[in-house]
Amino acid sequence: MPLKIKYVQTLPMINDTENFLLLNRYKLDLAELWFDYMQQLILLSMSNEGIFKTIGDAMQDGMGIHELKRSYARDLLGIGQKLCVIDIVHTDGETIKQALMNFEELVQIYFDDKVETFKRAVIDRFFLHLWNKGILLYPIVHKIKNYHRPPDWKYLADATEIYDFLNEIYSLKDVSLVKSYQVTAILTMLCATSWRKLKDIKEQDIVALEHTLKTIESATNTRTSYVGSVINELRLGLIEIGRDDILKPSDALDNRKNYDKNRRFDFVDTEMFPMLKGLYTKATHYHNYLQNDGLSVGTIQGELTAVANMFKYLMEYYSDREINRETVEEIFDPLNEVNLFSVLSGKMESARSTLTKIVKFLTYCELFSIKAQKNIPRAKRKVSYAPYRKAMPKEMVQHIVDIIKNRPPLLRTKWNRKKADVSWWKFEVYPVYPLMMLFGYYIPVRGEQVRNLCRERSFVIKDGKIDTLVINTDKNVNRTSYQEIPCVWDDLQIFVPFLKWHKEYYGNIPKVKYHNDVNSPWEDIEPLFNTPQMLKPLSRSTHATYHKKVLCQYQLEVMQEAKKNGDRYYPKVAWAKDGKEFFKSIEELNRCSAARMKDIEVMYDLHSLRVTGATRYLESGVGINLVMQLTGHVTPDILLRIYINLTLQEKKEKLKSAVKKIYFGDPETLIESTADLISGELVEAYEKNKDDLSTALKDNALFSLNRRVAHDSISTEYIPGVEIAKEHHPSTWLPMIYGICPAVKCPDGREHKCALCPYLITGKLFINGITLKANQALAKFQRDSLQKQEEEAKGYKNQALAEALELSLEEILGWQEIMEKVNHTLYPQKSKIDTITAVAQYDKNSKSAFAYDAFETELSYLANEYDAKMIGVEHDRMGLKVLTIKAMKIANAKKDDNAFALIAADETRSIDYMMQYYQGNQIDNKGFYSFLEHIKRPIISR
Repeated sequence: MPLKIKYVQTLPMINDTENFLLLNRYKLDLAELWFDYMQQLILLSMSNEGIFKTIGDAMQDGMGIHELKRSYARDLLGIGQKLCVIDIVHTDGETIKQALMNFEELVQIYFDDKVETFKRAVIDRFFLHLWNKGILLYPIVHKIKNYHRPPDWKYLADATEIYDFLNEIYSLKDVSLVKSYQVTAILTMLCATSWRKLKDIKEQDIVALEHTLKTIESATNTRTSYVGSVINELRLGLIEIGRDDILKPSDALDNRKNYDKNRRFDFVDTEMFPMLKGLYTKATHYHNYLQNDGLSVGTIQGELTAVANMFKYLMEYYSDREINRETVEEIFDPLNEVNLFSVLSGKMESARSTLTKIVKFLTYCELFSIKAQKNIPRAKRKVSYAPYRKAMPKEMVQHIVDIIKNRPPLLRTKWNRKKADVSWWKFEVYPVYPLMMLFGYYIPVRGEQVRNLCRERSFVIKDGKIDTLVINTDKNVNRTSYQEIPCVWDDLQIFVPFLKWHKEYYGNIPKVKYHNDVNSPWEDIEPLFNTPQMLKPLSRSTHATYHKKVLCQYQLEVMQEAKKNGDRYYPKVAWAKDGKEFFKSIEELNRCSAARMKDIEVMYDLHSLRVTGATRYLESGVGINLVMQLTGHVTPDILLRIYINLTLQEKKEKLKSAVKKIYFGDPETLIESTADLISGELVEAYEKNKDDLSTALKDNALFSLNRRVAHDSISTEYIPGVEIAKEHHPSTWLPMIYGICPAVKCPDGREHKCALCPYLITGKLFINGITLKANQALAKFQRDSLQKQEEEAKGYKNQALAEALELSLEEILGWQEIMEKVNHTLYPQKSKIDTITAVAQYDKNSKSAFAYDAFETELSYLANEYDAKMIGVEHDRMGLKVLTIKAMKIANAKKDDNAFALIAADETRSIDYMMQYYQGNQIDNKGFYSFLEHIKRPIISR
């Protein structure tokens, strides 16, 4: 067993080693020290507290230690048969003490897990006695194997200022488990220090202590969590009494991670491997480069770890080679049997991400060539799932707000209800979480702004009530002033007692930098939404976790109500992924850990609260300018284009209107509408078995087409949408008039080009929408073509327009391929579409699902906009403007001022006006009559 004790001239303030430290001058004084320890035990046994009662009962009045007869009492004192550390002889009134063991032997017994606990406990008390006298420091260890400290261990230490300070902090905690281990935890930490008074504590010593704990955790695979918890409580307590030299736990964590950054590559022996000397120098500077790049400490750690793995690889396989561009190219050559990627793949699962970090470092070193770049292995695209930012239904919002106000779910955060007046809060959950959510549901600002509210500046209180809410600006570089919002929400008046409680609970809370944007007027804020453990704004992950819990509670209550009413279908907003079991009750939800919540997916992300607020306020009749004041938008464009969203159900209703126009014959067994399909049959199939979902999609003739990879994509192939769909609950899919998106981000180079997207799920249900989108693509292609011809005639060369035309043509061909597939589904005997111009139809006696006609430009736009209006989707802006100009010209010629004014006020009125004009004038136009013949069907035209 290695030696676990060291002798020192003076004890340091912190023992950052794994050994006991003993003052060297006491090395040979074990007998005297042990005898003094025995006298201390006897003195404690004589107290009225019942401590060491066995010794007290054995010691009679006037009896000397050498006269003690009871064996158990002698064993407790370390002079018995089980453990005999010293021998005591009393001769002629003199007590002679002789050590039978030495300190090294005591330490060996203490650490030996095969020795009975009784002996180790006696020695442990002795060591604590020595620490109390300033002779010894313990090592920082969480737990000695097979040994638990006896409850009476603590009585060998005198109360110090630091001990009393920490004990008071823990005694206020309303958690029995905390109280049970608080003294042991406090002393375990203090015994590794020479701290006695609060002024002895320095930030650098705490950092050294934390670093040692982390090192031991990594080396021994044991946790030092409760000692670390004591250190965190010490930090918070010192900050609360005004110690501004002490960092918050979160800031200290970053500081500790940087503790040995300069030693990251110490294992690289540049004397043995001189070819690595230049690379080593650059690696030592790489940390500063990453830090200046604005990366977080955790990200920097990952980058440097990857570089360290590269050095290990080079020392093993390229120990005699100069590291230059040619060598790097060889390292990445797939024909090289020991190429870097293959070696990393054999050692770790994260080989690809590690390789990416190494490439970044080699690029920084100017060693990475184009040839090496071409040899980087490319993987099948990883599909990124992104919950659509939809607006929640009004009824759902009302239900959730009721949950937050009256029965908020729990989150495991320890807080002390006795520390400040909490009579205004009747729930067990830490109040920050529900109130943060309540604020977000009423005020549609960004989540980052909610988490960074300032307790001193964000609430203007007049006459005991919140009068104005002041939101710090961020992200939007066009805004340089605060958002000032009049508080008209009665529910938000709960922040009056909350603010009072917060200032009592956190008397001295350090200011933090509002880091989100340099444009923010408030650089420093006093956090309002923080936890007792971290005196900084809550993280996004914590915010998202509680958001998930709220949605899970809503889901459980909806399920219970549906079961009570015998309803088969109900809203699905939260579920367990990968076939895992969802919560059975709210009690189970309240007990679950943050790790369990990672297995939960939800339909609405945090940003959906912002979308919901903006959409519902506008829907309720609030003016656009006032909604902009709530959201913080400077112009209405983004607000109207992005944040105003119909609910999934509202989209389904509009989709129904389109789908109902399509007739499917008796042999078909499709359900009535896409809305029912998604919320009914497909949900049921998904929850039963993912393979059943594939069958359901196939039965309903829904498909995805293979698509080639965009030239600028990092992927080599795509996963079809019908396969991706099996990994995401149908309630998260986005229904559109021309298909379904299975809740994934657009592939590279295919953004907003659904005809070219491999993830699009479509089929004969969407025949009207498909033809409308194809029509719009054709119209845009025609406009751009004319513009290109005009520019070329004038000698202009517009490369961007030429590329746009190529992509538009590709999109048109994509829609044609989809139509061919749909046509083949309905008419297997005729699968080829002869021409791109078409009218969607379905007739049992027909040979094709599409009829085709060529129209003039003006009629093509009219057909498109008429279909868009009937289906209820967004118009082609340019096409609508063409019709508007034409209609206004006709109205002006006819001197119809009323019609002119109506069209000028609403461009969509030009559609009906032009229809009436053509019908009323009975124009001799074959294309127009063909259009009228198929008036109930969307038309593709040219």
